[in-house]
Amino acid sequence: MTPEQQLLVLKFQIAASILMGLDYFMPESWREKANEKAKAYFSGVQSRVDSDITSTWEYIKSKIAKIITAVVMLGLGFLMLNFNSLPILVESPAFLSLWSIAALLLLTGGFLTLSNIFMYILIPVGLGGLFRSFTTFILGSPKGPLAAIGFICLCVSFGLRYNYLVNV
Repeated sequence: MTPEQQLLVLKFQIAASILMGLDYFMPESWREKANEKAKAYFSGVQSRVDSDITSTWEYIKSKIAKIITAVVMLGLGFLMLNFNSLPILVESPAFLSLWSIAALLLLTGGFLTLSNIFMYILIPVGLGGLFRSFTTFILGSPKGPLAAIGFICLCVSFGLRYNYLVNV
């Protein structure tokens, strides 16, 4: 590990020890105030993530006809490319060219439609789901949000150390 990598792991471990140690060394009243502020912040983050995920599911429901059409187009395109006996029976170069162009247009149209819908869904559902799981863990921790953040910092430091040791 390079010195910069060791320093990054050490920074995460220091942050974890401070945040997890607050439960033992901070007065009860201060800890409650800090945990309430952290809970208020992460509750706001969780509600924004929930609204993003809900709006994304509404978007998926509104685009269900396009999704089905795109999947059918992809299926037809693959069938046309893999169904070689019909064009061989006709043996016309013009028919073979039109058959191939139609199959490619179906494949391209279906793929582009699905990729446009998927790109709109990827960030709110993919990253939103990750943030939702983190905020649920942080808000549901019995030791409080600050200790949960410290535990996440500790897990990140272990992951970084493992990654740096494996990829030497």
